[in-house]
Parts: sequence; C-alpha cells; structure tokens
Amino acid sequence: MKNLDQLLKHLLAQKNSPANLDALRLANGLIKEFNITQDSDLAETLEINADVNDQKAVRIWAQKHIHLIDQDETDFERYRQLRRLFQSKLPEYH
Repeated sequence: MKNLDQLLKHLLAQKNSPANLDALRLANGLIKEFNITQDSDLAETLEINADVNDQKAVRIWAQKHIHLIDQDETDFERYRQLRRLFQSKLPEYH
C-alpha cells in the first residue's frame, strides 16, 4: 500500500473478512492490555504514515501484520505472537 487512503480502502473492502475481524479483535486485546489511549504519538513508532490516534494506529498495524502470525494456532497463541511483534516495536521493550 502506497498511502493511508489505499490502505483504508483495502481494509474497508475486506471489512467482514475473517482475517480482518480477527485482526481487529487481537488489536483490541493489545489496546486493553497496554492501556493504549487516544493520544497521537504511537503511529510513528508503529510506522503508520497517518495522522491517527493511538488506538487506530494499533488497529491498522494489526491489519498489516496479521499475516505474520500462525492462523492454525489457538486464539491465545495467535494473540501471544502478535503481542510479541507489537512489543518489538516499542522502545521500552528493547
């Protein structure tokens, strides 16, 4: 995806796809676990080229990375894999 508009169009086109819904569910788990607020400083850290709040940035990031986790695993294991990827982007976990 070259820019945010293309990414959002792509995500909206697949709004009800199982992968999209799974990514949103997992992203919501990250938002809860890490107490992600609606501030606007996480998008750059997650390499999201958009002016979005932190919660939207996490959801976009999850959509972009859902393909990196093993879809044949349990829900818990898929969340753990995505959480590990997410933590690798945060400086406080390095």
